[in-house]
Amino acid sequence: MSTGGGDGGAGRGGCGQTGPVPDLHPPHVLYEARLATWSRVLGLVLVGASLLGAAACVAAALTAEQGGVRLAFVLLTLAWLAVAAAAARATGQRFTVTSQGLEMRGILRTVRLAWAEVHRIEADRRFWAHGGVLVHATNGRRHRPAITRSRYAVHRGESVREAFEPAGPRPLRAAVAAHQQYLAWATRPPRQGVPPHGR
Repeated sequence: MSTGGGDGGAGRGGCGQTGPVPDLHPPHVLYEARLATWSRVLGLVLVGASLLGAAACVAAALTAEQGGVRLAFVLLTLAWLAVAAAAARATGQRFTVTSQGLEMRGILRTVRLAWAEVHRIEADRRFWAHGGVLVHATNGRRHRPAITRSRYAVHRGESVREAFEPAGPRPLRAAVAAHQQYLAWATRPPRQGVPPHGR
């Protein structure tokens, strides 16, 4: 399953319309993939455990007599802090489909794309990323939000069985449907064009 504009850009319709959908209506969320409450709680527990580990290493470093041992505990402290930061960021992962575009928040960064910046959306074909969404941007970049993959279905509070449906997992279906609506609007005559999802 995929969507795409034949001219290389989702925002380039046959009637000369370019740019994002006019913001005549406030953007609203059509679908959001995020960790379920229980999964976020587990992530916060991991953050707390990592911070406790870092605190223990700091205490050990302060009481260590040998310089080498002190350095080792300092490095362990940094490692625990890195784990805590990654776990905290991971609990906030989300993939949001709105009337104006996509927002993909990962562990390292957050990417926002207006529909005019989305060239094509399809399923990620990599074995370890089964069911994930692959977003091709008009600037040539590819975005693969991990939260959309099949193995995250339970953590999203969704059924694993949906990940293997012919139509594709729920995140993919939602993104493709919204993008198709945008493409349908973008190729209408300018006077008849109405922003999708504008009701």
